[in-house]
Amino acid sequence: MIEPTGEQKELAEKLKILDKDIKILWLRTGVVSLIDGLITIPITKDIDESVRHFLMEYSALFGFKKDLSNLKFINKVYGIDTIHIKYQQYHEDIPVLYAFTSVHLNKESKIIHINNNCHPVIPVDTKS
Repeated sequence: MIEPTGEQKELAEKLKILDKDIKILWLRTGVVSLIDGLITIPITKDIDESVRHFLMEYSALFGFKKDLSNLKFINKVYGIDTIHIKYQQYHEDIPVLYAFTSVHLNKESKIIHINNNCHPVIPVDTKS
């Protein structure tokens, strides 16, 4: 298993300050695959922008590029008292098969769950 970096450990501790009971599941690739808790995020002009800002701030945990240029918005679904926002990972403008990140929020716009199965390193040359 790849150990989390110092930055990743700091970000995980920052999340634990937001919710002392938060659950964080790490993959052997050194990134987070699941967060389960109650995370209050600052709400900007809309929830989509607020979630993107959160993902940018915590990008190192998930293996995303800091600017989220390897993620593209797929959809937003409203459930009973919940919102589900889904992103697809891309590598060199090609969608990565089954590589999604989903952020789930409650009716107060607090993050309650994040699923991540994006790949931090893709050693494939798509230009050849």
